[in-house]
Amino acid sequence: YMTISARGVTHFINGEAVFMTIPEWEREVNLYSKITHIPFFKKYKEWKNFSLWKNLMRRTMISQRKEFLNNELFILNPRLARPLLEIRDITFSLQRLDMVLVNFDQIQTLEQFEAQQEEQRQDIENQLDSLEQDIKDTVVASCTASLNAFREDNRISTHENEENDADRDPFLVGDDTKKQMPFTQEATTRTHYKKLSRFVKLVDYLVIDSKLAHIINSTEKFSNILSHDYNKKDSAMAQRMGRVQDQPLFHIELHNDRDQLVYDPSLDRVTSCAKAAVFKSMSV
Repeated sequence: YMTISARGVTHFINGEAVFMTIPEWEREVNLYSKITHIPFFKKYKEWKNFSLWKNLMRRTMISQRKEFLNNELFILNPRLARPLLEIRDITFSLQRLDMVLVNFDQIQTLEQFEAQQEEQRQDIENQLDSLEQDIKDTVVASCTASLNAFREDNRISTHENEENDADRDPFLVGDDTKKQMPFTQEATTRTHYKKLSRFVKLVDYLVIDSKLAHIINSTEKFSNILSHDYNKKDSAMAQRMGRVQDQPLFHIELHNDRDQLVYDPSLDRVTSCAKAAVFKSMSV
């Protein structure tokens, strides 16, 4: 507490007295008043509270986003990350398949080219079936392992282990009856079913995207082969496509019909054959 007299102000703190004259006390009051009007000191409490709130919200938001990503991102899931990478590797191998096969070793007729494309489509179909089966097996194995681990972590019984339910810990802490709760277990399991359904949908999107990329890449490659001039000695396209000799792709005959030069097969026939090879391969 403080006492004021004609001589000055006495401030008592824990039994000790501090004396100040009136002019000294007025000077300190004046200085304190001016300091409190400086923006830094005037808004210090508001800034401090806001800073504490901001840091707390940032930590809370980071923690929530971290937990959300760990729960929702399959690439961070310890049981689904490796299968997802394996499926991605399979889809990359799918994109590397040649939808239209061009033979650079010999000059072909259009009939031979069409027969070769029919064999290529059959081979691509068999490879796609094999890759899709590998993807299905990987998805089934990963979902089964993830579901079993989820049931084990949440102490959810199945029909296969009902005989051992008596030895299990109670579903609720402190429940001496050790009675299972089927409705609660089903509701808990359904949440994981939804997560696995999203995983299957993600795999489906990966397969669709890889098939679209496969069609686009194969069509672009075939178009570049048909339109590029391979007679250029410094042709990087020729080296990339594997063509080492300078020869045409198709066998074209030139006939003289009534003083006119006629190509057999015609340009329209070659074009329609190339388009048919691409469109039929898309339907595989």
